[in-house]
Amino acid sequence: MTAPSDSVLLPLSPRDAAIGGVGLSLAFVLEARPGDLDVEAVRAAVGRVVAKWRLLAGRVEQVPDGYAVRAPTGELPSGSLVFEVVDKGTEPSPFASLPPLAATQGHLIPLPGLALIKAPGVPSSLAEYAKKDWPITSWLVTVFADATVVGLSVPHGVFDATGLAIVTKALDAELHGESWTAPQLCTENQLEKRLGEVEQLVFSQPEKEATPPPMVGWTGAWPPQNVARLLADGAYERMWHKAEDGCLFVGKELLAPLVKEVKERVARETDGEEFVSEGDVLVNWLFQAVYSNDPCPPESFHVSCAVSLRDLVSTPTLDLSSYPHNAVSGYSLNSPLPLATSTFLRTPLASLAQQHRRLLAASRTLPAVQALLEWVRTHTSAAWPAVPQAEVPWLRPPPWGTRGGGTQYWIYSDQRAAGMPLVRWPKKGGEETGEELVLKAFLELGTSLNQFVAVNDLPGQGWIFTGMMRRARWESARQAVEGLKRRVVDAQTC
Repeated sequence: MTAPSDSVLLPLSPRDAAIGGVGLSLAFVLEARPGDLDVEAVRAAVGRVVAKWRLLAGRVEQVPDGYAVRAPTGELPSGSLVFEVVDKGTEPSPFASLPPLAATQGHLIPLPGLALIKAPGVPSSLAEYAKKDWPITSWLVTVFADATVVGLSVPHGVFDATGLAIVTKALDAELHGESWTAPQLCTENQLEKRLGEVEQLVFSQPEKEATPPPMVGWTGAWPPQNVARLLADGAYERMWHKAEDGCLFVGKELLAPLVKEVKERVARETDGEEFVSEGDVLVNWLFQAVYSNDPCPPESFHVSCAVSLRDLVSTPTLDLSSYPHNAVSGYSLNSPLPLATSTFLRTPLASLAQQHRRLLAASRTLPAVQALLEWVRTHTSAAWPAVPQAEVPWLRPPPWGTRGGGTQYWIYSDQRAAGMPLVRWPKKGGEETGEELVLKAFLELGTSLNQFVAVNDLPGQGWIFTGMMRRARWESARQAVEGLKRRVVDAQTC
């Protein structure tokens, strides 16, 4: 490791420690035969990104109050770049029969597992990164006869979706000779400094009462029974209900008419005083799709959604938009909590979207941030991070076997604004024409959390939902997409 005199220690925060037990991996599946992707050009571009943004060449260290990253400031130490290439020869990829990501299409995408994306030996948790003295980013390029998969793995305890998008956007800029600015290396955690100021603010009682409870659906890892419940629930879901990683693509032209219809209805019913966004519609459509044909839905469910703190706590003198570490809070999808599944399925999508917009707005206030800080302080520590809430399956109110029963907890992460999939992969020999390789799929893996879903945006094409849930619920969502296709056809024939 680089000597301390040639390095800088970058402190992580309690938010990083809270998610520090898992890794995060991305996969860009390219329609590329062997030799189409200039692998050495990608390797060189990655090397330039690492050289310019020294956080990526850093190593995780355990410090008295949690974790930090020691980044080299002098000459890059050996092993700063982990970039492996696997040539599968004539072997077809798991994506050989995958239809194109077209705006008029919608389908399930096969997930081949982490082995195709993450090289053997790459850690997941902050503790493993520190023990192995492993660099922050690891790349794996797998070349099949019909496709090339570019995988990127990082510790989730260092990056959230926005931070990881800074990495992919930097790579995109380097691949095309464009300028970009690396986030500043700060020996004081800028988010923590600002949150310390927010914590000292004084708010009125009405302001406090208008704040929804923070981190509903989450709990501290202490006492250990909380972790045991989470593990038991995950094992039960995998063994009994075949919970699995999955990916759903929904084309823009399938869902956009429904989004437009919901927006117009809300505007009409409120005389233009309220609005809903695309995101308000997407999240509620997804969970109606997941449960609409579920053979054994729960009696009730709760969804904890992630919201970024960056723009909320930024000031005229402190811009946190390029802060790369974890900077999110959790808020609830709907109210009351937990929500009866049957009620949710009966409620019009416009009403659900409208309620979500109100809850999101109430969560994006400084009093809400203050409530979050109090929750983190009383429920977590560096040794005992936050974990999703769960019920022990066999202790749920009956029936809990092949039918439903009890309450289930979800985590939903809207990552559309981050722009992670937007890397323009140049085709080898296409420098003069500017020809780019076609993206067949974008996958996000690694959290290993059941009932977790993240959504990313492919501009002009559609949305990709990735996560883990019961196989029957992935199928239920697929059937909902087929319903969207029929809806579009019916509209065209009227």
